[in-house]
Amino acid sequence: SKSLFAQTCGTTISTYPYSQGFETGVGGWTQDAGDNFDWTRDSGGTPSAGTGPNTGNGSTWYMYIETSSPRVNGDIANFESPCFNLTSASTATFSFFYHMFGGNIGSLHVELSTDNGSTYPNLLWSQNGPVQTSNGQAYNQVSLNLNAYVGQTVKIRFRGVRGASWDGDIAIDDVAMAVTTGPEINVRGNGTNIVDGDTTPSLADDTDFGNVDVTVGTNPNTFTIQNLGTSNLNLTGTPRVLIGGTHAADFTVTATPATPIAASGSTTFTITFNPSAAGLRTANVTIANNDSNENPYNFNIQGNGTTTLQEMNVQGNAVDIVDGDITPSFADDTDFGNVDITSGTQVNTFTIQNQGTSLNLNLTGGSPYVAVSGTHAADFTVTAIPSATIAAGGSTTFNITFNPSALGLRTATLTIANNDTDENPYNFNIQGTGTDACGGYVTTYPYIEDFESGLGQIAQDTGDNFDWTRDSSGTPTASTGPSDATSGTYYMYTESDGNNSSTANLFTPCFDLSGTTNPRLTLHHHMYGSNIGTLNIDLSTDSGSTYPINLWTQTGQIQGANNSSYIPISIDLSAYIGQTIKIRIQGIVGAGNRSDIAIDYISVIDKSDPTIAPGGVTSDLALWLKGTEGLSYSDGQSVSLWQDQGRGSDARPYKTGQEPTYRDNPNRNVNFNPVVEFDNTYSSFTIDSDFSHDNTSEEFLTGDFGYYTQDIFIVLIPDDTTITNSFGFMDVICGDSTLDVNPTDTTG
Repeated sequence: SKSLFAQTCGTTISTYPYSQGFETGVGGWTQDAGDNFDWTRDSGGTPSAGTGPNTGNGSTWYMYIETSSPRVNGDIANFESPCFNLTSASTATFSFFYHMFGGNIGSLHVELSTDNGSTYPNLLWSQNGPVQTSNGQAYNQVSLNLNAYVGQTVKIRFRGVRGASWDGDIAIDDVAMAVTTGPEINVRGNGTNIVDGDTTPSLADDTDFGNVDVTVGTNPNTFTIQNLGTSNLNLTGTPRVLIGGTHAADFTVTATPATPIAASGSTTFTITFNPSAAGLRTANVTIANNDSNENPYNFNIQGNGTTTLQEMNVQGNAVDIVDGDITPSFADDTDFGNVDITSGTQVNTFTIQNQGTSLNLNLTGGSPYVAVSGTHAADFTVTAIPSATIAAGGSTTFNITFNPSALGLRTATLTIANNDTDENPYNFNIQGTGTDACGGYVTTYPYIEDFESGLGQIAQDTGDNFDWTRDSSGTPTASTGPSDATSGTYYMYTESDGNNSSTANLFTPCFDLSGTTNPRLTLHHHMYGSNIGTLNIDLSTDSGSTYPINLWTQTGQIQGANNSSYIPISIDLSAYIGQTIKIRIQGIVGAGNRSDIAIDYISVIDKSDPTIAPGGVTSDLALWLKGTEGLSYSDGQSVSLWQDQGRGSDARPYKTGQEPTYRDNPNRNVNFNPVVEFDNTYSSFTIDSDFSHDNTSEEFLTGDFGYYTQDIFIVLIPDDTTITNSFGFMDVICGDSTLDVNPTDTTG
């Protein structure tokens, strides 16, 4: 076997007819090398194996496969042509003569490649076994129709395969490619070919008309249309040469080409450049014709208008901005695009050119020389000032920074006073769009989302079955979610059936903590079920691009039953005061199919330290439920909210019916102070059934945070029984975070 040829044309044949008889060498063909089974040029002699022809096909030299020792059945020798350019062909035929004489001669295959010889997937012809009966018998000829490959560039490969015995001297000679082309257009400028589709005007081919004075100058360039084909080339457009593009009016066809153009003939046309303004002027040329693969024939042209006076031009992104432009565009940087209102800015640089050739261009408006006006002028600022004087042919730059103050389209106008004779002042509109990568922007507190009317400003992942789903007092599909919400009837949970190890995310809006003093995040969570997975709370300081900060993690079951109470999570955010943050709440399915983690009642609060506190200790006071404050009730009313006098961990019941009673009368007061009365039974009490969000037969309140203590002093007035040393124990505060495991007294 042989190594592959390099994936390259080497030589490309574009002129036809083509023939190669190998009389003076291999003529651009390429052969395998490296062993004794290979294509070899011979001059009328007898090949080493003694089975080749005595001479070439009507000539002396030919190519044959040398099969001398060592000989291995199935060995392959390849002989590869140069590339044949058939892109302009109408028909194509490849032909050759071959000679195969000898027992077990092997096989000959002709194959075609359309990728410069990288692969040869197209088998055109093959012969297995001998054809001639003697060394001196005449060659056979094969002609192959290649019309299926016109319009492409191809390579031909002869592949010889050794037979079962010693003999394999297959010979070929007089290969040829015959092509018909029909009409074939080619355009030249200044004696240089202009490629169809050329987008880079050049002085070398006259597509760049150079510098022409706006006032008195013109420049006519003459172009030649050639017909390189074998039949008439017709110019079919009206007009025959069409000028289009941005500054088409500056270019005029002043001499028209003739049609038709005979085979091998040509005609000319002239385009005259007469600039109407200073600076780069561009257009495109289109020539409709009957060429099979170059209709129409297109190329770009350009010229530069000049003037001896000062002449102002402004560019953005190297594109001219016309004086008076009212249509901002990304192309010339007058549209600043989408910029986040929380943390984003966009700086665009503009260039002021003096296209005059003699006098200075002066900016006359006074520093910063560029005035910003219009509806949202305050959102656009000159942050780099241009030079006041620009020499002839020179330029200066200035920067505009877009910092949107609100969502949506923001617009303004730039005005540049100057001494240009006809463009003073130079004006154009700019715009940008304020966006919110945060998905919401919170600046006032408290912020609360309880999902009772939807997700609010909370966003969730979409696209699969593992996602945060809003539920209304039902049981999630996995049958392990809570029976109810911690607030109202709706909560969010992750639906996990059949999504092991998948991840679901909830995203809060952004929280601006720049003006806060004690910011705190609180949410309530419920995790019940085997292989419940993990709940993460992560923080971003880049509007949600990344979440590198983990604030809290819980893996595994917390609650002991579907109806167990939610547990609050409270996180101090004071480390991020002065920043804008975004929170991600992430649920990750465990090893099983049960991971319906639920959350409810997300809040961010900011409450300053109180001015009055127990013992005068106000610093870091997290929780103070005071009997004379935060309770706006009359004697005998139910307490649905006890407002914290510390940092905002208000106490609330889960459900209506769980409220204790406000008492303010001589029979109930303690030291003349009002009290909150919790009236509960003390027999047959269980943690999971009594302290549960669906149990309205017990009275209890819950808070989000603040239980930091070493000693507690409580005065109790029992009203149903007498407390003695044989009564037993009575829990009055439950602070254990895992209610179903070791629910013990938390006072220590």
